[in-house]
Amino acid sequence: MSTILVLDDEANNVSAITRLLHPEPDLNVEGFTSVSAALARAQETSFDVAVVDYRMPEMDGTQFLKKFREIQPNAYRIIVSAYSDVGMLRKAINQAQIHSLVQKPWDGFLLFETIQRGLEHAAIASDRQRLQELVNVQQESIGRLKSLLEDVAVKQPEALPANWRELL
Repeated sequence: MSTILVLDDEANNVSAITRLLHPEPDLNVEGFTSVSAALARAQETSFDVAVVDYRMPEMDGTQFLKKFREIQPNAYRIIVSAYSDVGMLRKAINQAQIHSLVQKPWDGFLLFETIQRGLEHAAIASDRQRLQELVNVQQESIGRLKSLLEDVAVKQPEALPANWRELL
């Protein structure tokens, strides 16, 4: 089950995005109109994707996503904005490291595809983390086995072939 955070100070936008995603059976969408409530929830729940409006009264989307990224660095971050200001986009990329920008009024298909791309990104990041943890465990095991072989080589050198180090 994937979890998506939707944040917009306008409740109708939160509802519209939630409805857009509702038919998908493996999606849990949590909508917020309050920045502070969304940040509090991000402390409690892991989100795969965050879809955030740029202009909000408490703080702008870039500021929110910067704080959100500190809590959940692997979540895919999308800003939805009616403004196409290059400075805003540069700020969003540099400060919040957003992955995508969707223009308002948004096209449902485009927004859905952007969120799907975010979910794929999140799944790949999760797999990568899981595989890295597996590699770390395996490296530790190999280190212990090498240490054990070193002990055997010192205590009973005849128990190992002469070229045992080359075989590693």
